[in-house]
Amino acid sequence: AFLSLCPDPMYGTQPFGVIENVAVLAAARGNGVGSALLQYLERLAYKADCSKLMLCSASGRTEAHAFFQQSGFAPGKVGFVKY
Repeated sequence: AFLSLCPDPMYGTQPFGVIENVAVLAAARGNGVGSALLQYLERLAYKADCSKLMLCSASGRTEAHAFFQQSGFAPGKVGFVKY
């Protein structure tokens, strides 16, 4: 997983966090590894005083989306990508 801390001009210098590339080996899924990983990233974001924590996931990963929602993340923003 990758956590970016980004300065947020809407909140002075208080950052927001963006989580990307959350990956758990298929053989390890269902054993709490993903939950522990997200909890660790949330603690890092909390220590950095983030105003919010966003998570990016490919639109077709519905199984992952269900896991993220069970972990407390809610759909709410629309992401756009340009390569």
